[in-house]
Amino acid sequence: MNTVNQCLLTIFLCFMFPFYAFSNIQRQAPKDIDMPPCLYIYNGPGVSPISLLQMKESLKEVVDPSYVIKEIGPEEVIKGNWVKDAALYVMPGGADIPYCKSLSQNGNKVIKEYVNKGGSYLGVCAGAYYASDNIEFAKGTPLEVIGKRELSFFNGCAEGPVLAPYDYATNSGARLSFIRWRDKGDPDIKKDTMFPAYFNGGCHFVDAKKVPNVTPLAFYKEPNGKEDKAAIIDIKVGKGRALLSGVHFEYSPKLMDKDDPFLKKIQAELFLKDKERIRLFKGVLKRLKIKTI
Repeated sequence: MNTVNQCLLTIFLCFMFPFYAFSNIQRQAPKDIDMPPCLYIYNGPGVSPISLLQMKESLKEVVDPSYVIKEIGPEEVIKGNWVKDAALYVMPGGADIPYCKSLSQNGNKVIKEYVNKGGSYLGVCAGAYYASDNIEFAKGTPLEVIGKRELSFFNGCAEGPVLAPYDYATNSGARLSFIRWRDKGDPDIKKDTMFPAYFNGGCHFVDAKKVPNVTPLAFYKEPNGKEDKAAIIDIKVGKGRALLSGVHFEYSPKLMDKDDPFLKKIQAELFLKDKERIRLFKGVLKRLKIKTI
């Protein structure tokens, strides 16, 4: 090969190599990028801002840092793209009727399919009412809400408030509740352990012991001493599970309003018992296959 041809070949190779290398990198690049598992907290009409804050901040404190915690609105729920990387879907406290208006029917269909195919649902207070087949809230009062619900993870009635009348304008119905853990099959929590938790308007799950695929985990200790109303239940739903709670085990005293006259005593008592509350929250999350720290 003469000198001129060698020079031309060298120039050609120098010009073409970057394009070849870039094309080769594109061919070798993975088609899918692994996404970190996400904990989705619903934030739409009806969600209580303080319940959303409490759930979000408390999850940050107790779950493994490998999870990404995200808020999700009704439009995103309905689109359904979130199910690809969801490790947990959370419906926090608030008001149940706006949930129905925003998510019926398409949003509820997506949530049900997600859980049936192996996903996990956590419903607290309004999120627990919402996931029951029917609800009876404040029956016989001006606040009465009675009706069927679409998710129906609990094939029974969620009835409340249990411990005190609810007030939308104030926290006068708030209480420091005590619940007794009654599930003997949990390796992390000993049967008959008593736990504290914030309560405000929550339900119990009527005849939960008799409903198929339902494991009652904890029961309210009522002022009259009775302990026959289920406060927390675990439900097998297809390949997945739903855990519903009438009490707010996610409520940290650190985030409570210290100037609210209805919360001062509850906040002080929760500070003294906060380690037990956190242990309960972690135990609940572990049942939903969420890693905690």
